Amino acid sequence: MLPRENYEVVVIGAGPAGLEAALVLGRQRRKVLVLDSSAYRNAASDAAHMLLGQEGTAPALLRSRTLESLKDLPYVDYALDTAKTAEVTCHDQREHVTIHTAAGHTIVARRLIIATGQRDVCEQVDGLAEAFGRYAFHCPYCHGFEASGKDILVLAIPGVPIAKAIFQALYLKNRFSSSVRLLAPERDITGDFAKLLTTSSIDVVDG
Repeated sequence: MLPRENYEVVVIGAGPAGLEAALVLGRQRRKVLVLDSSAYRNAASDAAHMLLGQEGTAPALLRSRTLESLKDLPYVDYALDTAKTAEVTCHDQREHVTIHTAAGHTIVARRLIIATGQRDVCEQVDGLAEAFGRYAFHCPYCHGFEASGKDILVLAIPGVPIAKAIFQALYLKNRFSSSVRLLAPERDITGDFAKLLTTSSIDVVDG
């Protein structure tokens, strides 16, 4: 059972953003509940980057350290549970959010913070999920440094605007490696996009 049913704030998500929110609010003596589904976007990553004082630390270690520090805050509760529904309700003549969880709990809170981040969908490309976080990455801004000087192939994912893959290829070529190729249907690359890739010496692999 949850320690309480009523909170000032419920935080959905126990990644860096959700735990940071809980830490800040707990230090302000706010009654906070963190709901952790344990489905983390960065679960496949070996290291987190661009966090002050934590460069290269494994995401799982960051979470465990932060959860330990939250135990020192009596106003922060933590539950390994998933929010299923949330609705605005009126309670004691004030608006609240009523949350129902997968474990069957009903929680009332004054405010709700959704810190679930993004979800990476790898199923469009066979084998991508197995490579994800090891030698296939989702963000050149986060992971480009580790690819410096390497042979990089940018995949245009079906269903995603091709401009995204083109801009990623251009960014990687400009910042990190002289060897960048783009795997995409050539028929979809026209006009200024085609000129940009040619000018930047980024080869297109048609497919």
